[in-house]
Amino acid sequence: MPEYQLHVAIALAVALTTSLGVFALSRQDEKKNALPTFVDGEEGLARDPFDVTTPEDFIDGMPIDEERFWSKMRLRKLAVTAILAIILAIQAVSLGWSIAEDDRTNIAVYSLHVAFALYTLVLAARAINQTYSQHSSSIIHLSALTFFATVLLTITALLPSQPLPVVSVFQSSVTPLALWYTVYALYAICMAIIVTTPRGPPLHFPSSKIYSDKTLMQVTSNYEDNVCGMPSVSVLDYLLFSYTTKVVMLGYTSESLEIGDLPIVTADMRATATFARMRAAIRRWKLKIGSWRPRPGSGIELAYRLLRVNAPAMTAVIVLAAISAVLFYVPAYFLKRVVQYLEIDNAREFRGWGFLFCVALFASHATTQILTGQMWSLSTTTMQVRLRLQLNSILFAKTLVRKDVASSTGTAPGADAPAAPANGAAPPAAEATPEADKKSEKKDDEDDFSSKAQIMTLMTTDVDRISEFAWHLFTIVDAPIEIVIGTLFLYSLLGVSCFFGLAVTCLFLPMNHFAGKVVVGAQENLMKARDERVALMNEILGGIRMLKFMAWERSFEARVLKVRERELKYQRLNYIIEVLWNAIWNGSPILVTLVSFWHYTVVRKQVLTPSVAFTSISVFNEMKFALNALPETLINMLQTAVSLRRIEKYLHGAEVAPVPPLSSQPRQIALQSATITWPQDRTRAGSVAPSTAPTPRHKFVLVDLTLDFPVGELSLICGKLGSGKSLLLLALLGEADLLSGQMVCPRTPPDTIASFAGVVVPQEEWVVPGVCAYVPQSAWLRNASIKGTNKSEHYRHRKPPRYGC
Repeated sequence: MPEYQLHVAIALAVALTTSLGVFALSRQDEKKNALPTFVDGEEGLARDPFDVTTPEDFIDGMPIDEERFWSKMRLRKLAVTAILAIILAIQAVSLGWSIAEDDRTNIAVYSLHVAFALYTLVLAARAINQTYSQHSSSIIHLSALTFFATVLLTITALLPSQPLPVVSVFQSSVTPLALWYTVYALYAICMAIIVTTPRGPPLHFPSSKIYSDKTLMQVTSNYEDNVCGMPSVSVLDYLLFSYTTKVVMLGYTSESLEIGDLPIVTADMRATATFARMRAAIRRWKLKIGSWRPRPGSGIELAYRLLRVNAPAMTAVIVLAAISAVLFYVPAYFLKRVVQYLEIDNAREFRGWGFLFCVALFASHATTQILTGQMWSLSTTTMQVRLRLQLNSILFAKTLVRKDVASSTGTAPGADAPAAPANGAAPPAAEATPEADKKSEKKDDEDDFSSKAQIMTLMTTDVDRISEFAWHLFTIVDAPIEIVIGTLFLYSLLGVSCFFGLAVTCLFLPMNHFAGKVVVGAQENLMKARDERVALMNEILGGIRMLKFMAWERSFEARVLKVRERELKYQRLNYIIEVLWNAIWNGSPILVTLVSFWHYTVVRKQVLTPSVAFTSISVFNEMKFALNALPETLINMLQTAVSLRRIEKYLHGAEVAPVPPLSSQPRQIALQSATITWPQDRTRAGSVAPSTAPTPRHKFVLVDLTLDFPVGELSLICGKLGSGKSLLLLALLGEADLLSGQMVCPRTPPDTIASFAGVVVPQEEWVVPGVCAYVPQSAWLRNASIKGTNKSEHYRHRKPPRYGC
């Protein structure tokens, strides 16, 4: 019988214990990670109007031909159970044989083998009648256990019978060799059946629930199993990404490929379910360590919530990164063994060992590539897409309830003395110093998101940077482990000479601190310049007709070029820093190798053998990737921190007061001694109650308004330009700040229109009491003729609006 059986038995026992621990932890996680159905405090008393999820949004799809599929799976699992029962019987016979021979070592070995076989048999028998998630979990565990057993037995079976001159691994054994090879063959057959067993039936999801009618009309390929195969394919197909074959063949055979032709993603990758989990996380999880809480707008709490929501995927990436970091040096080890064999066995009398090391070199490369492929898939596909969905969805939700806050700095810098406030409002009691004004203006410019261009920058550039950090995450775990293992490996090859080479890298470390400061400063300046440029371009495009009439093209062109020149300046600075940083780290591995070999051969007078030289070069090349990835990851971390801070500042902005249900709102529209001003973000001043916050300097204010609009009648608000008509209407909508007095006006809940989805409403019931609409001062034109537009407007507005501007 091949040797190392005690080691194999101990490894199988460890695998059994790990499987039991994973089962126990997965049951606890199912209870902890359940989506909360309630909200603590006053928020739980009313339903979230932005919750548009339905039960269908949390399922991957409907199974196709379910009974036939599960009947096939039962046959497969019965076959696996029978094979594992035979293995258990053979292991029991081997254990009895060892007891009869009084071989204590083999008794311990086969006792562990019997325990492992019994556990896999119970797991397979229990899985016979399981379906869906339980079936998938059992298949994954059985695949891992049988694969692990097959690999270990394969390794011991491939060991040559003739020992290598430098190692001796064989001892005699009394157990019949036929029984051992029978168990090995049965484990291999069992593994082949399990790893090719699908984890679930093919799924179908109605495309009409996701795509519009226009998109469905352009679909050229119709197939019933239209859901991505990730949750249902076998373990082997999942590891080899075989579920993408359908998309590849579809792109090869179809003349045109539309978005509706692609498979529908699973529930955990759809925007509605992702948004629901992220919104629940924002309400549920608050970062607090003792009495310490992060400062609002620092980005720490947003990062904490993203970590909590994506904890399973991030944990998987971290574990895979740690395993991959170790496996990256396994090929180098077997390369050393191959070259060592060529040095020792000049007569080629032990060819079996040479072939074994070559097979191990190939297998280690293949295993490393499969695991790193899964790690990259989780990082770039799963986590990156989820982060983008989570951030964009909460930003959209925040935009819908955020007050249209203009800059709270008063007049623009350099403007003349402001005019007196409207309606005789008193000016501020004290004037601030010019230095304080400049500091306040600078801070407000950084935190200001008053233009659509700045908000769009958050939803594009900042969100992309945070989501791209997903594929830099594993570098944080992978690179340090690679550097430590590579250093230990090099020490075993070169001795203290490796430290002389690695010490060269320490010369470049002080540059990180300085370059980090420059990167953060340049990045923030670049983002501000980009926001200013986009805002200016939107202003030009919005008023292009007036700009042409007044012949202002050259002056606005000069303004755009000035902003663009500043943006390119900071962009150029970013590129220079990255190029210099990467150049330094790309050259460092070469310098490290030369210094190490010089000290090893010249100073220490050692012979640089092929096995040491080639293996050292391989290790240095592997360490180069870890060393090169660190600066890029550090730059991305700094950029991500800036984007997290910007997004969290936006999420902490002032919001419109929650809208109660229509049934609890009065129908009266009235103001009593109301003082109204344009909305401001008072959260920065630290005031909790808006009514107690001081009115900023030079702000337009409507003072002491007392009005009572007749219900059911048409009311007109007239006045000259800048007299406050729009401000009054925005106050009735809850979009302005009420500094004092009282205001009563029905407001429309955000889900009012969605509540009429699929309901045919008669024309006489189009006007719903209490539902308000605001028509802004911008044209709404359909892509049709004037006659068609007017006809559409006639039917859209059969009843006059409640109030207008």
